[in-house]
Amino acid sequence: MSSEWDKTCLVCGIRTENRCSSCAKAGIDLFFCSPDHQKLMWKWHRRVCGPGKANPFIWPLLSQLEADEIIEHMHESTGTFAEPGPGPSTVAEGVQYSLRLSPEKLAYIVPKVTEGAPMSIWDGHLAAQQTVLACVRAYETMRIKHTLYKRSSPPIDALKALVGHDFIVATNKEYGTEPWRTQYRHFVLAKIVLHDLDRLTRHREPPAEWRRLTRECIIVFENVVISRTHPEIVEYLHEKRARRALKDEARAKARAAATEL
Repeated sequence: MSSEWDKTCLVCGIRTENRCSSCAKAGIDLFFCSPDHQKLMWKWHRRVCGPGKANPFIWPLLSQLEADEIIEHMHESTGTFAEPGPGPSTVAEGVQYSLRLSPEKLAYIVPKVTEGAPMSIWDGHLAAQQTVLACVRAYETMRIKHTLYKRSSPPIDALKALVGHDFIVATNKEYGTEPWRTQYRHFVLAKIVLHDLDRLTRHREPPAEWRRLTRECIIVFENVVISRTHPEIVEYLHEKRARRALKDEARAKARAAATEL
């Protein structure tokens, strides 16, 4: 079925017939209107491109650096964890809450989901491996979030930002296997890459129209596809956007007031 999100370039949102050939072999249609636009995404897309990676969307294994950071800092209350309120205050607490894994088991299992680890232990248990990767990365993103989101700092890695977004809408037992989840992850990954490029170039790139069109495609996909089976997720996403819009408006007013002084 053709709709607002169908056959549109992941980067600029315009209609196109040009598919990623590797992803097509995996049974999913992802579109780039030109080689230049595919090249713009390639650093991140290549990690989830083609058979065995694109469909279903497979979270890449942790790099050794990621694994070392997680184990070394699992008990630190930094980033989002430093904010007052209910819920976990460290990566270790978050993983224990979500997966019922103790800190000792977390330290044991992280090397098993790191690049270079033998995959035989996950034979027949891919869903479990993917849930561990998503959960651990999401809580690690919370630990480092504020540091990396400072305007003077480089943006957080797009895949880390994606899993952070992905995991907060994991409100159902079939997390990761929903019929819409794979397509949605590819869409949101592209949106994050565009957002980061906009920030790094101080709004010189990409054109604002690209971001507007890709954002609209995602919202239509949520309203038409995700809402069929998980309307509560769509409602949550809409509320989250509304809260962010209010915060952005308040920041803009504060900056304007400071300029007038």
